[in-house]
Amino acid sequence: MIKRVLFISTFVLILSSPMLCLAETLDKQAVLKQALQNNPSYKAALSQIEAAAGERSQASLLPNPKTVFEIENLGGSGERKGFERTEITLGLEQKIELAGKRRLRTEVADYGYKINQEEAVA
Repeated sequence: MIKRVLFISTFVLILSSPMLCLAETLDKQAVLKQALQNNPSYKAALSQIEAAAGERSQASLLPNPKTVFEIENLGGSGERKGFERTEITLGLEQKIELAGKRRLRTEVADYGYKINQEEAVA
């Protein structure tokens, strides 16, 4: 009986040894890296830093142009009744910034980015 138990346990050990060789050994750095990547606070801080980087990038660009669509004299009375005298205007507006507003806006966004980085480290 003892020989049988010894034989079975040796057989199981021999079969499981390839599995032991395939098992991944984790070092301290890998474990800490994995724990940090799964930390919700760390993920939130990274998201805030990425958002601040996006705001910084957007602040350095010109404002987008806007399209304008106007209809005048629609459904008037008398001679201007109906759509016969309706005026339709389609336009494009572009905001022109003066006095270094874009530079100042970019500096504010840079400070916001730096603050988010400092808060993530703390």
